[in-house]
Amino acid sequence: MELPWSWSSSLPPYRVAYSVHFPRRRRSDVRIVAIIIIIAIIIIIAIIIIIAIIIIIAIIIIIAIIIIIAIIIIIAIIIIIAIIIIIAIIAIVAFFSPPRREHEADS
Repeated sequence: MELPWSWSSSLPPYRVAYSVHFPRRRRSDVRIVAIIIIIAIIIIIAIIIIIAIIIIIAIIIIIAIIIIIAIIIIIAIIIIIAIIIIIAIIAIVAFFSPPRREHEADS
């Protein structure tokens, strides 16, 4: 007749070891692990926040550069349109000036 598990010679020392020594170690280990996890989470959050701030600053700078370039392009387009209008006005005046000269000559 075999002995039950609880009465076998190999198991009680393990059970004693688990019941006496392990819970104390586990509590300290759990606390250490919890502290490490909390610190790791804080560091990760801090890194994410720093990266987010850098990305936001970069986006703001890029948007600012795009706005500046857009303003420069708009100013350039306005200047080009103004030059074209001035050239057009000069061309129209030059085109319609000979009849006026003839009228001036007649008068």
